[in-house]
Amino acid sequence: MTGFLVGLSAFLAHLILSLLWLWRPGGIAPVTRHIISALSTHAAATVFGVVFVGNVDFWVITAVSGFGAVSWLFIYSAVYKSVSLRILTKLTKQIRGRMLFDMITATEVRPEFEARADLLVRMGYVVQHSSHYELTNRGSNVARWIRLIQRAYGIKSSGLYTSPLSQAQSFCCTIQAPSSPIP
Repeated sequence: MTGFLVGLSAFLAHLILSLLWLWRPGGIAPVTRHIISALSTHAAATVFGVVFVGNVDFWVITAVSGFGAVSWLFIYSAVYKSVSLRILTKLTKQIRGRMLFDMITATEVRPEFEARADLLVRMGYVVQHSSHYELTNRGSNVARWIRLIQRAYGIKSSGLYTSPLSQAQSFCCTIQAPSSPIP
């Protein structure tokens, strides 16, 4: 029980430290801040537990604080990078919660696609031509490994929204939405 409490204390300290640190501007990437915070609070809580409590179970401390830190990072990552959540929050700021499809595409979807496509080009996985992207040998090898890993996990399609409809739409070339003004 003592190990559990020390691990929980480590996680709570990480939660507070990471929030305070993330609110401050700085040159260190957010995920790196999370890692440094999680490791330092885990180490400090473990030392505190040994010094002030005595015999504590290191693996219980590690399991509890590690689970908390990974869960916290997962939640942070979801709200930090989610295009869907950015669209939802933008809609809440609009009159009657409405926004033109073309505006959403131009301000949220297209920039995110371009940033990700640019990253694939910079990593050497694809080559950008004037009208299309072309997979490189390096990109093909990475894709092959990803498919193997997905198969090992039983993943048939990726993304949060995987339903029969979204899987069927992924085989289509274009999904058209009306671009007329919203009444």
